[in-house]
Amino acid sequence: MRLMLIAIGVLCSAGFAAFDAKPTKASDSPTVVAAAAPVYSMMAFQMKAHGDVIVEIKINSTGDVVSAAMVQGHELLRAPSVQAARRWKFEPAEGLDNRVVKLTFSFKAFYKGSKPEAEDTPVFYPPYKVEVSKSLATIDY
Repeated sequence: MRLMLIAIGVLCSAGFAAFDAKPTKASDSPTVVAAAAPVYSMMAFQMKAHGDVIVEIKINSTGDVVSAAMVQGHELLRAPSVQAARRWKFEPAEGLDNRVVKLTFSFKAFYKGSKPEAEDTPVFYPPYKVEVSKSLATIDY
């Protein structure tokens, strides 16, 4: 079941996926309920912006992200990463406001047939990492 849900997340080009995770104690790391992948914009791809973007988020007691700020990463990848981070959802934890988590969005660019176009889908690595790639083969001019 868990493998099937992760596979759905990989195939989900809109970037929303559900994780079948075991409940954790309030003191453990927050459990992801839904995750969103950022969009690798054409401009960022053409400017060869790539690498890891780390976004620090704060989660309220109901599991919603209340703030997101980029900690490190390429400036052209900032906005889509922060927007995606704001869409994540976590298991509620009564009485625990302002839990802090760092999400990693890894952007990879492939040029001139170095990667098959079918692989241009986000890959989710629980608990807090998403790999986003774009290849030249998928670009329409």
